[in-house]
Amino acid sequence: MFRLELDVQDLAAACFTISPLHEVTSSLWPVYGPFPATPEPLRPWARRVAAQPGIDHELLHALVSPRGWIPDFAAPPPTTPCPAIADQLAQVRATPPDRVAADIIAAYGRAPLPARLRELERDPAVVRDQVAHALGQYWRAVIEPRWPRLRTLLEADVLHRGQQLAQAGPGAAFDRLDRRIRWSEGGVLAVDIIHQWRRELPVAGRGLRLVPSLFAYFPHLPIDVADPPVLGYPARGMALPWQRAPAPPPAATRALLGPPRARLLALLDQPASTTELAHRLGVTPSAVSQHLRVLAAAGLVSRARAGRLVLYRQTETGARLARPAPAQAPTTTQTQAQAQAQET
Repeated sequence: MFRLELDVQDLAAACFTISPLHEVTSSLWPVYGPFPATPEPLRPWARRVAAQPGIDHELLHALVSPRGWIPDFAAPPPTTPCPAIADQLAQVRATPPDRVAADIIAAYGRAPLPARLRELERDPAVVRDQVAHALGQYWRAVIEPRWPRLRTLLEADVLHRGQQLAQAGPGAAFDRLDRRIRWSEGGVLAVDIIHQWRRELPVAGRGLRLVPSLFAYFPHLPIDVADPPVLGYPARGMALPWQRAPAPPPAATRALLGPPRARLLALLDQPASTTELAHRLGVTPSAVSQHLRVLAAAGLVSRARAGRLVLYRQTETGARLARPAPAQAPTTTQTQAQAQAQET
């Protein structure tokens, strides 16, 4: 168990961060990790990624140690609330070679290093540059095509946490991040991720980044407690990127709103931005914006700002209107007709 000690200034400086590189490294767990408890929605996706060409699977697999730890240098602390992936990969490439070696050894402990990491003994900088290249390659092939949707869901999680923070205070907001994260009196945030450990971790003015992830199904912290603390936690809606498209709205709703607006309303069963909706519908953002204005004026969708994004979602009225009509049982006349047809 880790115990993060926060004073008043630490609480005031704590902030949520959307980190593309942390999503990359978190996604390595379901693809290459030793954990048998990968959530069901991620399993088909993870199998597809593990077989996808154009990725250095051998090196990325080696990056996840037998106990599931990933060296800290592969996901350095974000320096801004919304960093760009290019800047984060530049941080990886700037890691001092001795730090690369120390982080890999800390992740592996007494376990032997795989072949792709044995170069570490001769030149850690080579390993560092190969890892940065493999992470960038993986980002472009696996995460970037889905990033608009993933980022929207992460922004929605941050918006939700911000509302909790404003309504119930930091203690309740921290408690609700995950069942293994608990807030206690005296400014202590307990993170129960390694039962046999008990480490006190004074934040001491270094800042606390809270990073939601749609791939990490458990909280996580850097291995080196001397690093600025970055607390990753499972985001709400982890299963949503892998779900099938929502069922089409009933015919009456399509007739009332028109097919484009009815389909748009159906997609808003979860928060989404104008850009993401345009991508999913194959139309221009301006066309989506026009339809959203009409739906909002009718009280069928609501909007809320999350960082630089504006997210839209069905209101209760919109959800009722978009809900597929339940299948109706056949009438007695229909049943008799079916039976007569079968007899003939």
